[in-house]
Amino acid sequence: MYKAVTRNIEVTVLPEFLPDRSEPSEGRFVWAYTIEIT
Repeated sequence: MYKAVTRNIEVTVLPEFLPDRSEPSEGRFVWAYTIEIT
């Protein structure tokens, strides 16, 4: 989880690697991101 606060706005990012949609042998890596802004 990554978190940053700028001007009293908090942004949190949770990356998730999706191995079933990736193909590393072809150089393809798929990630999903959950982003929360408060």
